[in-house]
Amino acid sequence: MEPITGARPFVVEEQITGKHKLSSRPRKAGIILALLFGVLLGAAAVYAYTSTAIVSSYLLKPGLYELKGHNPTSGAAYEGQVLIAKEEDTEGDTGPWYVRWLIGENQQQAGIGVLSNNVLSVSYADVSGGTVNDVGVVSYRIVGFGKLEGTWLSQGSVSGGVEKLRRIGDLPTTEETQD
Repeated sequence: MEPITGARPFVVEEQITGKHKLSSRPRKAGIILALLFGVLLGAAAVYAYTSTAIVSSYLLKPGLYELKGHNPTSGAAYEGQVLIAKEEDTEGDTGPWYVRWLIGENQQQAGIGVLSNNVLSVSYADVSGGTVNDVGVVSYRIVGFGKLEGTWLSQGSVSGGVEKLRRIGDLPTTEETQD
């Protein structure tokens, strides 16, 4: 009798019996690998879903942000500061988020927003001079730690403007705002 050779089980079985028969071992291994792949794929999906909220809360922090924007109606660039704060007693990181813009010397806007899938969407009102002058919406996409890029549209504008925010510090304390 010849020595048994071959790396695969069905080759060995064929040499012993003289009949070609596929072993069930490769089939069972395939099933196990498919199940293992399914478990890993499911774990990856759960991680991706939960990490979005974790990433959002890590990358967006309450604080003082530098503002640089472009008004499409006038073509003018503008700069200012934005205060972003979150209600402390709420669960999760979705919101509400409070936003206040100080643009140039005398333009002020205030809004409230929600954070979802790394996008902070805010409805706002221009409250310069103590009255509501205009209303609109802005959506900021979180592009890195303390960095946001947004597109806005107000009721009085024909097309949307763009803004970039960069975190430059913490929120002022109560004592700092009273000085």
